[in-house]
Amino acid sequence: MKNTILLPICFIGQTLAISLLGACSDTSDSAGNDTASMVDEYSGEPYFVGGVWRGYGWTGTGDAPGGVINELTQNFLLGTDPVCVSGTLAASYQSLGVWGMHVNQAVNDVPQPWSPGNNFTGVSVTVSLNQPAGAVRMELMGIDGATYCATLQNGVNTLSWENFTTQCWWGSGSEYYPTVSIDSIQVYAAGADTMTQSFDFCINDIHPIAGSVEVDTDFDTGTPLAVNKFVGNITTGWNGDINVNGLNFSDYWDQVTPENAGKWGSVEQAARGPRNWGTLDGIYAYTEANGIQFKQHAFVWGNQAPENSGILQESDVKSWMTEFCTRYPNTQLIDVVNEPPPHTEPEYAANIGGGTNGDWAWIVNAFTWAREACPNAILILNDYNNIEWSNDNQHFIDIAVAVRDAGAPIDAVGAQAHDLDHSGVSADTVKSLLAKLHNDTGLPVYISELDISTKNDGKQLDLYKTYIPWLLETEYVHGITVWGWIVGQTWSQAADSGLVDGTTPRPAMTWLMNSLGRPALN
Repeated sequence: MKNTILLPICFIGQTLAISLLGACSDTSDSAGNDTASMVDEYSGEPYFVGGVWRGYGWTGTGDAPGGVINELTQNFLLGTDPVCVSGTLAASYQSLGVWGMHVNQAVNDVPQPWSPGNNFTGVSVTVSLNQPAGAVRMELMGIDGATYCATLQNGVNTLSWENFTTQCWWGSGSEYYPTVSIDSIQVYAAGADTMTQSFDFCINDIHPIAGSVEVDTDFDTGTPLAVNKFVGNITTGWNGDINVNGLNFSDYWDQVTPENAGKWGSVEQAARGPRNWGTLDGIYAYTEANGIQFKQHAFVWGNQAPENSGILQESDVKSWMTEFCTRYPNTQLIDVVNEPPPHTEPEYAANIGGGTNGDWAWIVNAFTWAREACPNAILILNDYNNIEWSNDNQHFIDIAVAVRDAGAPIDAVGAQAHDLDHSGVSADTVKSLLAKLHNDTGLPVYISELDISTKNDGKQLDLYKTYIPWLLETEYVHGITVWGWIVGQTWSQAADSGLVDGTTPRPAMTWLMNSLGRPALN
């Protein structure tokens, strides 16, 4: 069932019209009704003002042919001038009676992103549902195409940001977070597959509600965040140390990932040679004794494989997985395939199914065999750059969707999150790409290798305060693994990401422990 839309966005009032679905056009009948499914572009575009929101607007009827909606040709000051739209919906969930507007667009200028931050608490919408047909909803449209909706009732609707979700018609989905930038808003009457319907509603007023809303936990208060997901870390160094410098790992972290000890090449130096499980045995025993989660990293990876790995076959991969899962039966999470192409590719990929840049059969097989070996673990496809850079994001999504649709028992995706401190990466970009990663795959996300690498304590603290509360509050993020905690003993490409200098906590560590309600280092 599809009850929401992405209408083509035309930059109304500009000489260039851009559409996601096709060229925008005005196709009106002699009575002035819009019979096109595209967004209007016509002489005398209406301009709307609703509180601090302002921009050119449109009407439309969604993706299904046969819908009709009246055109709007005057400017409106919402709260003073009611905006009324009416028409007929075709017999389709994709038929919608839509009014919309850009929210941050000056007259004769292009739309700009807008986010409420902590300056607005939600939206006030006053509507008259004269003939609503199906449900009438308001929709926030993210700059990346993500949409968040809330169902409207007749009269005044006071909506907080958490009322807007990606699947409001089911009462579910991911909530809108007020640091995510939006481009526009829409109000629409939803059609139904069973019948054509008439609709008639008026938007009497619409504006964001001014007021302060706390979107981060303050550093000084020590008020714990509501946490029902793990915030873990990795072992320290190649030798798999867990407790370091007299500090007990399990006091501060409730999940552990072996940094190197779990990689196939660390256990089995040469293909089909003896396997050395000693370091992993110690790490796993620690998790069992201390009641913290154990994650395997990683079963299949293009790097750190056994020497001469090109000879490995299906039986070798199955043997590796089966022996691991038999030895460590309470493993909760597994990076089954780490950093797929174009980042890395195992030398033995062709031997276990091939399909690179096609059906990815070797990845499908790896997940199938991992499920057979470890039936109770959460199986993850893990990669880097997939929430920081749009090209990597889309390529990773394409692989995840392909293997999922091919029957791979993939339970979740992993976002390493190594580039959150990159000068070219913004919080809005990360949040929109993470939402796209979840929405397009339909899978939960684990933040698998987070590090904030900077010598500047204040910058590190600010970035932790920007990302951690949001990640913990985002429903589809199921856990966070920080990639190293001791200064000077983190991985070489993030040398300044450590949170504890010897036994002295950096401000980000103090804030994080206070926020999680965990012991503070003195």
